[in-house]
Parts: sequence; structure tokens; C-alpha cells
Amino acid sequence: MPLSCKCLEKLSICCPCKLNVLGYVSGWLGIIWRIILLVFISTTLSNITSYDPSIYSIFLATCVAYVSVSFVINCVFIYGIFKKKRYFLIPYITIVVLEMIVGVMTLSGIIMILFSIGAIAMAIYFIIIAILIIGIHFTLWLYNILLYKEFQYQSSLKKRNGRPI
Repeated sequence: MPLSCKCLEKLSICCPCKLNVLGYVSGWLGIIWRIILLVFISTTLSNITSYDPSIYSIFLATCVAYVSVSFVINCVFIYGIFKKKRYFLIPYITIVVLEMIVGVMTLSGIIMILFSIGAIAMAIYFIIIAILIIGIHFTLWLYNILLYKEFQYQSSLKKRNGRPI
């Protein structure tokens, strides 16, 4: 299913050029988020676990490994959009799904804890904010899949015309 730039007349967000911009925004937000996450976890752990350096080093090493791999995947994603190579988008699309699953499980646990301790107002605010964040994240993920499909369609057109990919 091709996406053409005729949708610019309708101001649609599904135009390939707008999908590229959304992909770049998603990738750069991911890079910025990973850097902030690393700084926050490092400073928090250095303040909390001064009594047990082995827990600090294990958890920090795990966080650094995750953030490093995720940072590389975000860079590969941005490079894939720049070069219009669909296979470079697959790791990012996969890791975003895993992050959403872990995020929903974590948010569910936090909400259950808030309800169990009687902080119902806080739990309701938390639910509203969580729905907004997960909704935006899920929407960007769907647009990244559309971008992958657009690159796949462009690749099939190039194959039919006899040009290399």
C-alpha cells in the first residue's frame, strides 16, 4: 500500500515526508531519554547504595549496558531513516515494543501499590498521566511501522524497475 505526497493536500500525517520527520523526532527523543535516564540512575544509585558497592556496580553496569545498546539502536534507527533502509528500523521497532510491555507492567504495579496504600487520588492522577504517555509512545511506534512499510514499498518499486536497492 503506497503512501503518496498527494496526502499533503489533505494535511494528512501519513505522508512519507511527515513520517520521516516523526521518525527523526522519535529517534532523537529516544537518544535524549536514554542520556537523561543514565544520568538520573547513576546519581540516584551513587547516593542510595553507598553502603553496598557490589549492588551499585551490578545495577549500574546493567543500566549502562541497556542504555548503551539502546543508544546504538536509536542511532541506527536515525541512520536508517536518513538512508531509507528499512532493515535498520527493525531493532528500534522491536525494542520499543519491549519497552512498552515493561512500562505497562511497571505502571500497573505502581498503580496497584498506590491503591493498596490508600492513595486513590494519586493513583487516578498517575493513571491519567500513564495513559497519555503510553498513548503517545504507542502512536509514535505505529507511525514508525508505517515508515517501515513505506520504505518496504519503495524498495519493491526499485526492484521492479531493475535498479539495485
